[in-house]
Amino acid sequence: MVKKGKVKATAPTPSQASAASKDGNGGASGSGSGTGKGKKGQKGAAGSDAAPEAPPAAAPKPTVKQLIGGSSWTGKLPVNLLSEHCQKQKWDRPVYDTRKTAEGFSSQQQTTQNPRARESQWTSGGRVDDVVASLADVSHIIIDEVHERSLDTDFLLNLLREVMIQKKDMLKLVLMSATLDAATFKSYFESEGLSVGTVEIAGRTYPVEEFHLDDVIRMTGFGVDGPDDGSFIGDETMGKVIQKLGHRINYSLITEAVKAIDYELSYEKKTGGILIFLPGVGEINQACNSLRSISSLHVLPLHASLETKEQKRVFSSPPPGKRKVVVATNVAETSITIDDIVVVIDSGKVKETSFDPQTNMRKLEETWASQAACKQRQGRAGRVQAGKCFKLFTQNLEQNMAPRPEPEIRRVPLEQLCLSVRAMGMKDVIRFLGRSPTPPATPAIEGAMALLRRMGALDGDELTAMGQQLAMLPADLRCGKLMVFGAIFGCLDDCITIAAILSTRSPFFAPQEKRDEAREARMRFYRGDGDPLTDLEAFTQWDEMMRDRGTPQREVRRFCDDNFLSFQTLTDIANTRSQYYDALTEIGIHSASSSQGPGGRNTLLLRALVASAFTPQIARIQYPDKKFAASVSGAVELDPEARAIKYFCQEAGRVFVHPSSTLFGSQGFSGNAAYMSYFSMISTTKIFIRDLTPLNAYTLLMFCGPIELDTLGRGLLVDGWLRLRGWARLGVLVARLRAMVDSLIADKVENPGLDLAGSKIIKLVIKMIELNGLDAIGRAKKMQQEEDEPPSKRAKQDAFAKLMAPKQPPSTSSPSTALKPPSSKPSHPFKNRMALGAYIESPSSFPPSVVIYHNDDFVVIHDKFPKATVHTLLLPRSPRHRLLHPFEALQDEEFLGKVRAEVERLKVLAAGELQRKLGRFSRSDARREAVLNGEVELEDDDEAQHHDSKQEHHHSSQDQDPNETTKGNQKTHQKKEAAAASAETSEPKLPQGRNWLAEIRCGVHAVPSMGHMHVHVFSRDMHSPYMKHRKHYNSFNTPFLVDIADFPLAKEDIRRGRGSREESFMKRDLVCWRCGRNFGNRFKELKGHLEDEFEEWKRE
Repeated sequence: MVKKGKVKATAPTPSQASAASKDGNGGASGSGSGTGKGKKGQKGAAGSDAAPEAPPAAAPKPTVKQLIGGSSWTGKLPVNLLSEHCQKQKWDRPVYDTRKTAEGFSSQQQTTQNPRARESQWTSGGRVDDVVASLADVSHIIIDEVHERSLDTDFLLNLLREVMIQKKDMLKLVLMSATLDAATFKSYFESEGLSVGTVEIAGRTYPVEEFHLDDVIRMTGFGVDGPDDGSFIGDETMGKVIQKLGHRINYSLITEAVKAIDYELSYEKKTGGILIFLPGVGEINQACNSLRSISSLHVLPLHASLETKEQKRVFSSPPPGKRKVVVATNVAETSITIDDIVVVIDSGKVKETSFDPQTNMRKLEETWASQAACKQRQGRAGRVQAGKCFKLFTQNLEQNMAPRPEPEIRRVPLEQLCLSVRAMGMKDVIRFLGRSPTPPATPAIEGAMALLRRMGALDGDELTAMGQQLAMLPADLRCGKLMVFGAIFGCLDDCITIAAILSTRSPFFAPQEKRDEAREARMRFYRGDGDPLTDLEAFTQWDEMMRDRGTPQREVRRFCDDNFLSFQTLTDIANTRSQYYDALTEIGIHSASSSQGPGGRNTLLLRALVASAFTPQIARIQYPDKKFAASVSGAVELDPEARAIKYFCQEAGRVFVHPSSTLFGSQGFSGNAAYMSYFSMISTTKIFIRDLTPLNAYTLLMFCGPIELDTLGRGLLVDGWLRLRGWARLGVLVARLRAMVDSLIADKVENPGLDLAGSKIIKLVIKMIELNGLDAIGRAKKMQQEEDEPPSKRAKQDAFAKLMAPKQPPSTSSPSTALKPPSSKPSHPFKNRMALGAYIESPSSFPPSVVIYHNDDFVVIHDKFPKATVHTLLLPRSPRHRLLHPFEALQDEEFLGKVRAEVERLKVLAAGELQRKLGRFSRSDARREAVLNGEVELEDDDEAQHHDSKQEHHHSSQDQDPNETTKGNQKTHQKKEAAAASAETSEPKLPQGRNWLAEIRCGVHAVPSMGHMHVHVFSRDMHSPYMKHRKHYNSFNTPFLVDIADFPLAKEDIRRGRGSREESFMKRDLVCWRCGRNFGNRFKELKGHLEDEFEEWKRE
């Protein structure tokens, strides 16, 4: 084994070349050098040029594979920089980024490989079996940063040792690191009879002077009181100061140290920067805030969660007259090198993830770094000139640090690794992993194998069809399973996008100083379906803008900036999605029928499939006891407080929703959700679950673990711990249906080309998920009552003939008053377009995210381009009315009565949806909750309630045009005034909270934009990205919108004028609906004003 040093830019000498493969019969070698030497960009040239030259017409030249090991969570930035550098070198060197992200795997080729290339480079963290599969034509393999002992590095070493035993004379392995533990690797390979050599190559670094905590205290005088000062601090005083500092990070000490270093460098007229190592993002933000008080510093954070453009700022020169100070996590240890750093301040701390196989939970813990890591940090200061390293810990503590970090294979989940081992044909997984350089604990392997069985990837110790597919996908197991299920249930596009988001990271970012604004921006995409689907909605809108050639790039960038979306992360997600499409196409799963159906996005189905993929990562939601409040119409159930809702997992017990989740603070969940699936669980100050998706009981029954009869109570037991109340026969029926679905899944996995789009079983499962089983049960009862015997062949023929016969217009008992069906070319100026016809004809074919509800008379849908926070459309189904102009259709009093009744019902639903979205901001609702919780005395709240009533009356009166005020509106105002007057004299009452129903408006347009009649029911806020120009606003805030209460219209009503009504109303001045301010025709100015008004309005 060769121990490598700094490799120079020139080709190595013959002696160096021979040292790299010292015995000529193959084997391993190790190499060591100082840190930050540019080894990645140079060792390929050394490996290629060191190979023996082939004579003319001789054997082909050797091929070099360079595997860049190291920390498996590092971002794309180091890989991109490496790729750019390698393009300038002598050989074509494609760089493969197979890095592992926080939870999943991705594999991205950064450059196009030249067919003549003799060298390729790979980064750690991906599917190393892809690398091993291509070893047939490889002569040299170089693994860099091997000291970090990533999971993939250890797995690769284990595989390569097995290969080298068979290819002893053909394959040479070079291990490289600045802090290589040569003895460990040497004994590992020599134990199998492989020859190993070690080479140390001196680097071209500058000396780095080392200082410890006592030196820093003397330099700054920090914490010293009394006669001792500066460098004249006695041992006793020094001991007291160090003891007082303890082991916590002291930001005041860091600030004082930077001040002293900056002064010294300025005095010596040196221009280099300062690099500070801290363990996490929170510590970095706190240190940056402290350091920015020093005007001479240019302070920059550096960590993996920053946007790429923010990360790249650390490589730029600081502004004139300022000194660059980079505050970083251990990403700056080995992954990247900042050339102008001359001083390093090392806190000695690092945050490491550990894994408990008993609870299946990750723990993020702050601990002391290893001696090897501290050496790497120190080396960052000697890149361009002699440097200094100030260590904020004592020399004695450093000697007691672990020599090297714990190998990753002993502190991360192993299910992905175990599946890869099993897929490579190795039956005894425990034995194979036991031959690793540092074997993982046996319970960790057994836990991983048990999890693979629960996920359906293993049956006993044998790979299932699902396991074979998952092993072939370059993705985390759960993401892979989600994509397979997406192909089966006809929503592959959305499932692939969700998998790509989980494999990369959320596209949203939250700057420390704008965290509340960032959360509000993310909530604009929230539809009550959890975190993955919220991120999916944001990506979909960005992707549509990118695909629209008419949308300028600056508009896309503005969209990202306004919504706190990272353009680079969205691009990464798109690239990862493309790779997943390619992988699914290769194994035959991706086809036209498996992609998105014509009905649009079915969010309840997506939630079910996400839960299926995440199983067994399911939490039970425990709601508090119901509370009620008295009202005029009787007792009203109150929404539970968010903090009273509890969540429980099987292994960890009680868990908490992570504050970054869109569901944090939720008081309830749509779709009758009683359970929560999660993608990751991590223990910090509490045990948090992240990337959450709510699910209902039938999703649990259909997809989440085996069903058993609960012998301890009445009901069913799912996955061994989740209890459901219900008849035992229900469990039998669902289990039978699940068996049929499992059979279809197995058929699809074994035969990827199988088209399941028309499967009745799949359709039944989708319907059951959408309606939480209720519709399926109702249909079953109806079928038993009405179809005791199957219809005869003759009956079927008669029914078909009746269906295909020409349809006659419906007859009426009163022809004189009946409305005629519309002709193909109506005489009125109403366009007969079919934009809404599909919803009317077949509403059940659309998901609940599109069609809210439907009955025999009406269909209610979400407006595709909403102009307010809540915007719905009521579509009549009556053939006699739906293609008439609203003014004509609503002349029919019977039809008008039905429309009014349905509008009132819809307004209540819209008010509830508005409260769900904005209720947490309302001061009125907060006062009511405070009284109910005993936080505020009832008498103290009465005056505020009366004030709100008067304020509400004031805004309502401002919202009306004097020319449009109707008798109905006058009565409403009179009632409000009477209620306000009554509030002054009556006894104290419970605050009613905000009247959300008063914030809902309704009406039809004088000149409708679509052929089918539709009634708008919407919130009054006019807050929407689809509000794009003057006509949009005026169509809802002038007499152009006719309230349903105003019908039937009088013949002389100005709104009946057809010729110029649209032009006259649309050209009116823009007037704010809330404050009445006139903006003329300045729409952009109004738009900005509406943003401010919305913020105030939602807090009323």
